[in-house]
Amino acid sequence: MKISKFNLKASAFVYIYSLLTLVLYNALFCKELFGVSKSFVVSSIALIVVFLVLSTVFRIIFFPKITKTFAIFLLFFNTIASYFMITYNISIDYIMLLNIFHTDYNEASALLNIRMLIYFTCLFLVPSFIIYKTNIIYTKNNLKNILKNVLLNLIIVAIILLPISSKADNFYREQKFLRYYLVPTNYIGAVISLIKRVDFSSKERVSIADDIKVEKYWENDKKNLIVLIVGESARAANFSLGSYSRPTNKDLITYQNDFVYFKNFYASGTATAVSVPNMLMHYTRREFKPGVELYTDNITNIMEKAGYKTLWRENNTGCENTCNRVETEKPCKKKHCHDEIMLEKLEDKISQINQDTFIVLHQRGSHGPDYYNMYPKEFEIYTPVCKQNILSKCNKESLINAYDNAITYTSYFIKETIRTIDKLKDKYNIMMFYASDHGESLGEKGVYTHSAVYKYAPIEQIHIPALIWMPKSTQNDLSIDVKCLKNLAENKFSHDNIFHTILGFSGAKTSVYKGDLDILSMCRISK
Repeated sequence: MKISKFNLKASAFVYIYSLLTLVLYNALFCKELFGVSKSFVVSSIALIVVFLVLSTVFRIIFFPKITKTFAIFLLFFNTIASYFMITYNISIDYIMLLNIFHTDYNEASALLNIRMLIYFTCLFLVPSFIIYKTNIIYTKNNLKNILKNVLLNLIIVAIILLPISSKADNFYREQKFLRYYLVPTNYIGAVISLIKRVDFSSKERVSIADDIKVEKYWENDKKNLIVLIVGESARAANFSLGSYSRPTNKDLITYQNDFVYFKNFYASGTATAVSVPNMLMHYTRREFKPGVELYTDNITNIMEKAGYKTLWRENNTGCENTCNRVETEKPCKKKHCHDEIMLEKLEDKISQINQDTFIVLHQRGSHGPDYYNMYPKEFEIYTPVCKQNILSKCNKESLINAYDNAITYTSYFIKETIRTIDKLKDKYNIMMFYASDHGESLGEKGVYTHSAVYKYAPIEQIHIPALIWMPKSTQNDLSIDVKCLKNLAENKFSHDNIFHTILGFSGAKTSVYKGDLDILSMCRISK
């Protein structure tokens, strides 16, 4: 059956398009707006203003020959943005965009489902077809009509806002986070912010800590072995070493006298693309600028300058450009492997290296939404478990069960790492540092997974587990008082401390080292 085209004036098309943008793709924005204003009148006025602003912008940018192409182009991204926002109750900023760019096929495929296909059909294919079949009519004085429409919209906005200008200004200042929910301005703003904030330029390598030298402070002839476990999506709220009721860390009890769990440790970001580079660099969270990791030395390079051999073992989707200049191994040759694979022949590898060594183990950890895939079957302790990627469709119990199983497996992995390297304590001074890259939301206030705007991020996404373990021989020979460290367990620390703590343990002296950020320096016994 042939479907004929229908006619629509350009101004009418823009108003209808703006209205549909609000109605079809901004359900979450409306929910947040009405939630914070607690006034139907205030929220309605805000929606009218947003509608007029959108129609003004669209009227300006929808040029005659590209209107339909551009409109369909925006629909595509509107659909993708709104789907993930509604499904996981997330907002969009440049960090979320970075996270998307760093997502590989395996991670992306875990997000695909029938619901997304239906959503895409209804909100992209159908509206796009209607736009395609629309004959948009432009007048001879099109520019004049555009100016009239724009001026009319601005006059109406002024009439609405001027009488309540002070209240409107206060509302905007207090509820700035709403801009991260408004489609399409949120993702367009994110692109602009990404271009402004992220350094994509091709630069020569920036060498850090060239003045480094090692001053031996330990009382033996052993080599040093430092193992950093970079966790994935683990949140402190579900670690029984903190205050969680379930024994998710029971496997670590064996070594509890020789490790310190830091109960108030915080991530520098809510997405791997930001937090992993930041936690390995000398920049603090406020100083770090995404993109610098492409050409700037981090702790893996600096340790090699100090005479250490650096080895990165990867079981995640990538090292976020932090291991580009050091030896990297990816033991998993399949689509998915559990984290234990990183420990295969690790002891032999260290023996072959036979020098001061720094090793990074990058976990899959408890990455979502398919938490049930993060652990072997024998670790499915808590049942039933959520086994779908639309987390809002799972009941709370099954979602928590799946996540807790993944955390329990992470505890086992940490224990097995300690057990492996503990065998080497006669030859090495050993420290293991575990810290997650960021936390995770599991439906609190309707929010799922991670990558929230840091300033407004739920505490579950930035409060992370972290611990340091050393065998007693290392504690004694390096004069580190673990009891003192345990007294610091309640203190507030963050990713900012990792770089300097590792440098401090290694004996490295350099101008970029900050002793006040070295956790161990606070508990070294003077002799």
